Amino acid sequence: MEVHRISIRSDETLSVEDGEQASIGGGPHLIRDGWRARSRLAIMSSKRISTMHFSQFSSPQGRHLISEKLEGFNNIYTELENIYDKRPFDQQSAASLLQLWLLVMSGKPMSIFELGTGSRASTIALALAAAEVPGCTVYGVDIAPRDFRGFTASHFPTLQFGSVVDKAVEATTFAIPDEWERPILMFYDAHDGGLPGKIISRHAISSWFPKLSGQTVVIHDCLVLPNDAPTEYPSPYHGAIHWSGQKIIGFAEVGPLMEWMNRERIEFWQPGEELAKLGFPMAESYLIAFTAP
Repeated sequence: MEVHRISIRSDETLSVEDGEQASIGGGPHLIRDGWRARSRLAIMSSKRISTMHFSQFSSPQGRHLISEKLEGFNNIYTELENIYDKRPFDQQSAASLLQLWLLVMSGKPMSIFELGTGSRASTIALALAAAEVPGCTVYGVDIAPRDFRGFTASHFPTLQFGSVVDKAVEATTFAIPDEWERPILMFYDAHDGGLPGKIISRHAISSWFPKLSGQTVVIHDCLVLPNDAPTEYPSPYHGAIHWSGQKIIGFAEVGPLMEWMNRERIEFWQPGEELAKLGFPMAESYLIAFTAP
């Protein structure tokens, strides 16, 4: 499938350019150029939750640790480019990998539900953090998960990972096991229609989210813009308006997920914005997070 490139120009409009092929992990992933946290557009988008979610890292020592981790994830990102011979590697950015690590380190979940394991980039960040949270396990759900142990033994032999347990299953048939220990962090990285006729968001809303009440859910591939931002985007991209007045651009699941969030009046926050509060750039950050009602 052809993926187009969405970018923000200096005059704060969105433009679309022909992109390249990208189809790892059940569907295409957004490729965005030129998005910078300190642009006026990004600052305008900050209208929601004022809580500082990564406050435990606000000390000089905490920011130094983040700097070290970011350097490590930049090295991992470079290796992923080499592994997949894809430059840039568009499944995750070093910044988003860092944010996943921070989400785990801040929330200290006992169970991490990784929906869509794809290239295993996100699993690397989640499992690195899980190794630092005693008792934490990453549960990967994918129709055909790549062997994580073998993959990391070959390409990242010096890194220490926590427990990773994969389930090869079509997502809309999967039920969250009662025995998963709480707190649970869900990382949602799967697209409606990745398999013909399979609407994962519908299953998430009816089956997973009620069971995740009070838990943190993180959704990948969400570009957040002010409602009045001029946009144009081709298939397979979709746009939806959150009740806060912000526009979310992503894939087919964006519509049903925003409809549900609007109905339930669910606020979201951006891990990238939280990282920016600590003085780090928000560039290449397309995660949103919320607490399931």
